[in-house]
Amino acid sequence: HSKLVLNDYYANLNSNDKTPEIIKLYGLDNKTQMVKTAYLIAFEKFGMERDIQGAYEILKTNLDKTFVYDPSVISFYSFLLKDLKKYDDAERVLKLSLEKNLSPASLVQLSEVYILRKEYKIAEEYLLKSRKYFPYDIKTLYTLKEFYNLKKNKERYGFYSKLLSLRTHGQQWN
Repeated sequence: HSKLVLNDYYANLNSNDKTPEIIKLYGLDNKTQMVKTAYLIAFEKFGMERDIQGAYEILKTNLDKTFVYDPSVISFYSFLLKDLKKYDDAERVLKLSLEKNLSPASLVQLSEVYILRKEYKIAEEYLLKSRKYFPYDIKTLYTLKEFYNLKKNKERYGFYSKLLSLRTHGQQWN
């Protein structure tokens, strides 16, 4: 039912969009709001029904019409793509997102795509880039810690474990 509502809305959007660029930049235009609504519906579908494929289809349909650079939308969509083993699509979406919006979530998720592909050098580059630009981001520190644990680099694992512990005031985080 929700897919029909969104499709009807898209069909009725004015093709001569005269929305000021500043409104679009802040994601307040109608098309972006529709994608964000689709994100909420997909997120709910995943959360309540654990329907990964259904959530993916809702988001894909709407992102194909209007790509949104919102980190929450991109993060959830790339999570779904990774879970469905669509690594090439996840990589493409995350790189496209990073062209407009450098975010630790996108950098970390892109590194996770490369880890899944066992392309560890590239994964490490993205993690270190996230650390460079977002040195206090907890997800970045946690993923670096786990990455070096996976690579059995005890020195780097210890370093990022300590840094994460300091950042989270010793509370367990994962």
